[in-house]
Amino acid sequence: MTCPYCGKPMDEGVIQSRDGLYWTAQARPVAALPLGGRERIDLTCGQTGGLFSGHKAAAFRCRECKKIVLQYRD
Repeated sequence: MTCPYCGKPMDEGVIQSRDGLYWTAQARPVAALPLGGRERIDLTCGQTGGLFSGHKAAAFRCRECKKIVLQYRD
């Protein structure tokens, strides 16, 4: 993938978390609780790494811009 910010090649990888990865419009008191309604987006697209490795989301890293890009689905 090419970085949408600087146009340089990006490194493919994953972002991992034990309890899931979610985007919300505002921070929640306890991030792991299923709060947020329509403003909560599951970034893992249902991908789990197994019993001990948690949830994961495919992501691309730009070494130049120091940005991470990932795609999600509704």
